[in-house]
Amino acid sequence: LDPTSVGWLSVDPLFEKYVGMSPYNYCAGNPVKLVDTDGRENVPALIWAIRNMANKGIISNYNNPYFGGYDNRWIYKIGDIPDRTVCYESCFMAYMNSGKEVVSILRSGFTTNNNAFLGRSTKRGGINWFKNGNNNNLSGRKFEENIAMGQLGDIVFMGESGDMLGHAVLLASDVSLSTIEKNGKSVNIASFYALSTSSDTDPGSYGGRLFTFEQNESGKWLLNNESEYEFRGYGQLTKVKVSEQQRNEVLELISKLQKE
Repeated sequence: LDPTSVGWLSVDPLFEKYVGMSPYNYCAGNPVKLVDTDGRENVPALIWAIRNMANKGIISNYNNPYFGGYDNRWIYKIGDIPDRTVCYESCFMAYMNSGKEVVSILRSGFTTNNNAFLGRSTKRGGINWFKNGNNNNLSGRKFEENIAMGQLGDIVFMGESGDMLGHAVLLASDVSLSTIEKNGKSVNIASFYALSTSSDTDPGSYGGRLFTFEQNESGKWLLNNESEYEFRGYGQLTKVKVSEQQRNEVLELISKLQKE
C-alpha cells in the first residue's frame, strides 16, 4: 500500500485463488471485517508431510499415539519421521518441519520452547492458539471460520461439538464450492482434498482424502450431512514465505498422490 496515494502497488500474491475478484482487491472488499496481513500458505509443511508421511504405511493408532503413551514421548526432534500417528500429531510434525521461521512462531504456544508437543486439548494449544492470534497482526497466526478461505497447508479443524473435540487435517487443495438440488432445495457444497489419518488412499494409514461438507439451514457446514460432525475452521499461519518453485512442487506432489 502506498500511503501517499492510498493505492496498491502490486497484486495479491494469492490472486489466482480468487478469480472472481480484482487482483488488487484487499480482504475480499470487506476491510472492516477481514484483515489480510500477508496472505501466505504453509506449503513447506505440505511438502514435508507428502514426502515423509503420506502413503508410507505410517499407521493411525489412537490406542498408542506417537506422543505420550507407553514411552512417554513428548519432545519432538525436528526431522524425525514417525512410525505411527494420530491426526493432530501429524499436523504438529509437519509444521515443526516447515522451517526455522515457522518453528519460531510455533514456540509462542503451539509448542513449548524445547519442542514439546501440546495436544489440542490444552487451553492455549490447538484451535485456541490460532484463535488467540486473530487480534494481533504480529502473532503470525489466525483462525478462519469461512470455509471458502482455506489456504494450502492450513490445519483444518472439524468434528463434534466443543473446540477441543474432533479431527485435524492438512489442507492440500483449493476449496471447491458448488450447489446441488436436494429434496427440492438448493444446498451449498464445499469439498477439498486433505492429508489425513485413516485416509482413503491407504486405509488405516496417513494419506490423502477428499472431504465433502453440506451447509444446513442454520449455516453450519456438516461432513456428509452428519448432524454432530461439522467444519470448525482453519488454523492459518500468516507470515510463511513461499517461493513459486515450492508452490509448483507441492502442486505436482499432490497431483501424484491423488493418482496413487
